[in-house]
Amino acid sequence: MALITLLKEKFSYDGFRPHQEEIINQLKARMNVFAIMGTGTGKSLIYQLAGYAFKRPVIVVSPLKSLIFDQVQRINQRDIGRAVAIVSDLSAIEKKYIWKNLSNYSYIFLTPELLTNKRIIDRLKIISNPLLVIDEAHCVSGWGREFRPDYLKLGTFRRELGLLQTLAVTATATPYVRDDVIRLIYQKDEQVEVDDYFTVPQNIKPYFLKEQNFQMIGEQLEVLKKEEPCLKEQEKADKSNGIIENRFQKKTSYKTQKIDLLLALVKIVRKPLIIYVAFRKDAEYIATLISENHNRALPYHGGMSAEDRYKTQSQFKNNQVGVIVATSAFGMGIDKNDIRTIIHYYPPTSVESYLQEIGRAGRDGKQAQALIFTDNDYYKWLISRYEHIVTITSTSHSRLDQIEEVPDLLTIIQFYRNEGLADEEIKKIIQNQYDYKLEQLRQMMSLLSGVADLNRTLVDYFKTGCWQVSTNVNNTQKLETLLKDNNDQKPFLENYDWKKRFNLLFQGN
Repeated sequence: MALITLLKEKFSYDGFRPHQEEIINQLKARMNVFAIMGTGTGKSLIYQLAGYAFKRPVIVVSPLKSLIFDQVQRINQRDIGRAVAIVSDLSAIEKKYIWKNLSNYSYIFLTPELLTNKRIIDRLKIISNPLLVIDEAHCVSGWGREFRPDYLKLGTFRRELGLLQTLAVTATATPYVRDDVIRLIYQKDEQVEVDDYFTVPQNIKPYFLKEQNFQMIGEQLEVLKKEEPCLKEQEKADKSNGIIENRFQKKTSYKTQKIDLLLALVKIVRKPLIIYVAFRKDAEYIATLISENHNRALPYHGGMSAEDRYKTQSQFKNNQVGVIVATSAFGMGIDKNDIRTIIHYYPPTSVESYLQEIGRAGRDGKQAQALIFTDNDYYKWLISRYEHIVTITSTSHSRLDQIEEVPDLLTIIQFYRNEGLADEEIKKIIQNQYDYKLEQLRQMMSLLSGVADLNRTLVDYFKTGCWQVSTNVNNTQKLETLLKDNNDQKPFLENYDWKKRFNLLFQGN
């Protein structure tokens, strides 16, 4: 049956998105493929349709349980075969049932940690002619070298299963990351077809909120509260509940102004909304503040139980809650196409993270917004942390147990020791990794400081790994356009009557 016919009958789409059919045909020709395709471009459909069309089982290595459960649920709702999640917390009865019926599953999802288990490898060896898929393949290089070293053994896993045909997919990968992933997964003499279709989402408007303007923005917001009846009523309610003081007019620190500005923005931006934070405690604290401030919000971070994370994701997906305050653990591959706003309360640590996270918004093709709060103190803290690690690892007489700032590094160090590497070799590996992280951070800081053409700059970065920075220029969307009424898009504000008033809010940026 023709691929387009299967697409219509099994997936209810009238046509392929760009490059989907091309990659499926490459898989049909038994090619190894590394595909870089933007967020929301239908990467998962490629291996799902390929598996069904070519009657091949598919083994999918995925970084997050939440992502695995989401994909399994979607596949099982379609008539394309049974899917199963093999995760570490299965009960003995569940494991026994899965192993007994393994040949009846068409799609098998695992995390990389399970692929080092000999019993699991032996079970997977009985599967006939499977296609191996590495989802979110950039994690192999980034997470594998930082805190999930089992990713570094994917090449060994492939060899044990007979060098399976492999499709690696991701939305973002610089040349460095792409080459690193290929080196870790494939053999030197294997041919890999690299399909680089990286694109910058054109429907997501970026806005940079400079910390030196928080005071001015807050003062103008206070003026507006006195003039707008709807805001005056909100302010009365806030004060009666003891929620917000007029701290902007007290010339308080920018950190206090920052949280107040966030609370003000949450009230007016379009939902669904994801707010990204750097620390778990901030996810809890800010979600609580927002909930007290008349917008229900839930936290999401790696310290929560799997059950609580799943409940939070389900409520967000089903529009039972409109605001999620999360660490970077949230959103990878989430099947929700109507997210309208992304706010980075802390600026991202790399351009890759920035594109991955803002790419959660606007997957339905409609207009969306991405706001970043700049934070020089946060960047200074990160730079100091990274430079300290580089200093330790570049000093010949230093000891690896001196690296206390990053507990996850202890896992990486133990992994390399178990692999037989000497401490001096391990130090060199870690030094190179954190030199690269420092460069990523500096590139992101350059992006925030100003570039002449944001979209062109991002394309250059992901094609070449760098760009020429033009300082003191900021051609991201002017903040007053954040609130402007355009006939070809829905207004940014939920309350139409506020728009012209709030043009004042961002003047001077």
